[in-house]
Amino acid sequence: MRMRKDAKFYVVAIILVALIYLAIKGTSSNRDFRKAAKSKLQLTSEQKAPPSSCDHRELTAKDMKVSIVVSTKANEDAVITQTVNSVLAHTDPSLLLEVLIAVDKMVTKDRLQLLTQEFAEYSPLVTIMHGQTGDRLKNKFVVGHSAKGNVVVFIDDTVVVTENYLNPLLETLKDHPEGIAVPSYDYFTEMTASVEKTWSLMKWVFGWRLDIEAYELSFQEIANRQQDISMPAMVFDSSAFAIYKTYLEKLGSIKHDMRYAGSTDLSFATWLCGGGAYVVPCSRVAKVQSASTSMPGENKMKHMVAERYLTEKYLRLFRQVNPAPVSLTKEENNHLTIEKNFQKKCHRDFDWYMKTIVKEDVFVPSDEAVAYGYFNSKSGHVCFRQTPAMIFLGYYGCKMHSRGKMFEYLKSGQLRSGNDCITNGGKGGSYMVTDTCDYNKSSFKWITNKHRQFKSAANQCISHATDPYKENNERQVLMFTKCAEESNPSSFQWQLWNSFIWLDGV
Repeated sequence: MRMRKDAKFYVVAIILVALIYLAIKGTSSNRDFRKAAKSKLQLTSEQKAPPSSCDHRELTAKDMKVSIVVSTKANEDAVITQTVNSVLAHTDPSLLLEVLIAVDKMVTKDRLQLLTQEFAEYSPLVTIMHGQTGDRLKNKFVVGHSAKGNVVVFIDDTVVVTENYLNPLLETLKDHPEGIAVPSYDYFTEMTASVEKTWSLMKWVFGWRLDIEAYELSFQEIANRQQDISMPAMVFDSSAFAIYKTYLEKLGSIKHDMRYAGSTDLSFATWLCGGGAYVVPCSRVAKVQSASTSMPGENKMKHMVAERYLTEKYLRLFRQVNPAPVSLTKEENNHLTIEKNFQKKCHRDFDWYMKTIVKEDVFVPSDEAVAYGYFNSKSGHVCFRQTPAMIFLGYYGCKMHSRGKMFEYLKSGQLRSGNDCITNGGKGGSYMVTDTCDYNKSSFKWITNKHRQFKSAANQCISHATDPYKENNERQVLMFTKCAEESNPSSFQWQLWNSFIWLDGV
């Protein structure tokens, strides 16, 4: 009897020892994979110290298990290799369940086999998933739905992640379980394989062409945001983001065939269907800088997104800046009808989104406007703005969605931004300034020539000069001067630039 008990004891002891050995071996293997990935990564980092607010937060998430989906068209292996290496090198092994590589369906079987062999050497955590579509965002979502983790992190092959990128994202999801956590972007130089960690804070915005771009926050905005772990984002770049699996499934349930038409579509759906998107300053990834190119069918996709989400007021603005007619096939019309029916499941509309989330960050022209845009010098490519701190500031370099003022040209002849209009002022009345609009004064009125370039109703044009009165420390300023003849235009020809529209008949 005693021998049986002893035998049972030895069997149990052997099993326990084996389990402990396997656990140690598994942990060691994970560390080996991480070490190997770091050695292969070969990135240099021009890294500045992180903000103090990133040092004092408990960014732990032991109750989370993460699946990472890397989306690739796999045209060149250099970028995808850097992406996967960065993920394995900088993701906590105790949180990482798997890395799923979502490969575009257009990849050939030979190429797919090479990729499978290559990544099999990296880690048993890496699995190649051959997509059923050439639509990258849809492909990501399809693969994401098969993920085993309760958190899914999506990363495109144009992105490399950096150290400590993950925990701030997870902490944000804990605060916003029906939300999307988006990292902040630094710059990745592919030629030198270097990452410049700037710790700058970016804000994503959209225009009425439904393009999205980012600009750096002003010093005041940064001061106001310094202690925030996350910031609401009206739109975001879907190249990298984290989401709970349950919320991913909810977003999939409100979309026909999970067909999201790019970042703007996903951003709108997230906010309108009860969730939200949040940029996380302490989570940093780097994106390969490349020239922006239009995708085939992009204009058609934008029209379908606009028809799906925008209420009539904003749909009119979209149509004004996208006047080219779009012809939808029978299948696309059916798809759009289905999408609109799915959209009815959401309890928010675009008017709520503009009032609550966007607020004043996207310009909405008034009913009195016949044109709008940045007030821009055609030849110098500079734009006009004025701030209380710099009364005669004059101009700055124009950029898409930059922090300069957007002006609207009214039927009554004024160039207005908010309650202020462009007029002449300062010593001698010769500086170009903004002042509270007076709709009865001729000094606030502007007219245009046949080229839609502006001059004042008093036949005064604008040029830049060194301040003749030295009221502004000899700063370069914008001043009114007598207009040259049409045949000999001045060097500064001012117009409304960028997302502008002239209404019919003007």
